[in-house]
Amino acid sequence: MILKLIKEIKKGDLFLVAVLIVFCVLWFLPKGGDGNLTAEIFLEGECVQTVALSDLKEDRKLTVGGCEILLQKDGVLFLHSECSDKLCEKRGKMTNAGDAMACVPQRVVVALTSEKAADFDSVVY
Repeated sequence: MILKLIKEIKKGDLFLVAVLIVFCVLWFLPKGGDGNLTAEIFLEGECVQTVALSDLKEDRKLTVGGCEILLQKDGVLFLHSECSDKLCEKRGKMTNAGDAMACVPQRVVVALTSEKAADFDSVVY
């Protein structure tokens, strides 16, 4: 049965399978970085701090509003917040330009930007 199936495979079929395999491998390879990520931290709608993450030598903690934010070379996350639902902490680490997270009760927003992502109008998930 299998031998009969192998004999019926044509060169075009092999080419199609090879193209699909290459496409799948390329699809799942890690993408290039977002360039120099910058974290913009807002409190009550006003930017209180801008930090270039690529310039960080070591992890840095900031306290803004009622939130403790951890800035790392590869991303940003909320460590602690005084809000009751802790959704900002559950969000995890942001690592891509265009990502944003907020602690609504504390009115704190963190957004990641990059020069490479400047061409995007919006990000849809």
